[in-house]
Amino acid sequence: MIESLPIDDSHVSENGFITFEIEGGDILVSTHIWNGSTYNEGKVILKSDVIESKKSITSNTFEVNKKFYDFLQELGVEYIHPSSRKLTLDDVFVYPNIRDLSDDKEQARKMSSSKLLNNRGGDRIVLIGDEFCGKTTMLKKYYLDTIEKRKACIIFRW
Repeated sequence: MIESLPIDDSHVSENGFITFEIEGGDILVSTHIWNGSTYNEGKVILKSDVIESKKSITSNTFEVNKKFYDFLQELGVEYIHPSSRKLTLDDVFVYPNIRDLSDDKEQARKMSSSKLLNNRGGDRIVLIGDEFCGKTTMLKKYYLDTIEKRKACIIFRW
């Protein structure tokens, strides 16, 4: 899963692209932001800042570091609940219904977003919605679900 910058969107203040460079055993991810006449390098992050690689003789597995896991579980606001010290995304998230807007569909059909990744059939998925409608939160939940299934997953945030 990649959350990226738009290449050219007049409604967004930062347009640009992302590059991936392999450096030794790590991956350097850089954003490049359009300033009106050229692209300036923006944020730079290493894969190792997000995922700690653990290698053993029997398998290669990945462990998400605590800081990034806390970001994934963050609600963005603090809620108080009598039976829990702090509510997390897993405690409160409900998958919203979404519409398939593919060109080949005669009519947009609604489906639960929980089935989106299972039903994609190798297709690419673009999430479209207004600001603050929950696109990033849904990607965070997908990430949590994916690592729970012991699969590797990548999400970039800017």
